[in-house]
Amino acid sequence: MDVIDQQIVEILQIEGRITNSELAKRVGLSAGPCLERVKKLEKNGVIIGYHAQVNPEKIGIGMFSFVEVTLARHKHDAVVSFVSTIKSIPEIINCYHITGRADYLLEIATKDIAAYEKFVIDVLSTLPGVQHLETMVVLSGVKTKKSLPSF
Repeated sequence: MDVIDQQIVEILQIEGRITNSELAKRVGLSAGPCLERVKKLEKNGVIIGYHAQVNPEKIGIGMFSFVEVTLARHKHDAVVSFVSTIKSIPEIINCYHITGRADYLLEIATKDIAAYEKFVIDVLSTLPGVQHLETMVVLSGVKTKKSLPSF
């Protein structure tokens, strides 16, 4: 990626609905070459999709939490079963395989604390192979940037 590609990616991460002509003007290209660069970035997997940023409160989400998950066993079948189950649970919006005292870090979105408690009892505590769960409740988002830095 050259400097212009990096500029295109930076702009599209923040303004995914920008018109091609405005994008082209911002990066100093004409519309045709700019569109070709965007298509190439998509084809090469640099740009993997576009989405709308949604206000969580407007769709009934009032609480976010992070849960550290420690598995009882690390055998292949146990890990595959855990990961497969995680992918099917809508309240789990992100799952990271991590190093340190836990094996996975889950980001959970729920309506409120009562909904989270029910989620822990009905869902998290029934996950296959889980030995330990530790919850951290998000009080506020100090920095919640959605775009990635370019290097």
